[in-house]
Amino acid sequence: MARANGKVLIYEFWAYDIPTDVAIETLDKLGIPYEVKTKRKLRDRSAPEGCQYDEWAEIYVDVEDLVGWLEAKIEDEINSY
Repeated sequence: MARANGKVLIYEFWAYDIPTDVAIETLDKLGIPYEVKTKRKLRDRSAPEGCQYDEWAEIYVDVEDLVGWLEAKIEDEINSY
C-alpha cells in the first residue's frame, strides 16, 4: 500500500475506464473524501505513433479523513438503535 503525506493509494487503473468511474462513484456515494492524480502511461506498444500513451489514475484517501468517516459511520449505527 503506497503512502504519501498521510494519503494512501487505494485504487489505480486507466483514468477513463469504467472500473475507475465505479471506484470514484463509490467513494462519492459513501461520502469519503479522495484525491485523483493522473499521469501519462504506456498503454499499448503496438498502437500507432502518438496513440500509445493514455492517462493513468491513482486514487488516494487521507488516512485521517478515512478514520473520521469510519468513526462517524459507527457512531451513526450505534445511535440508530
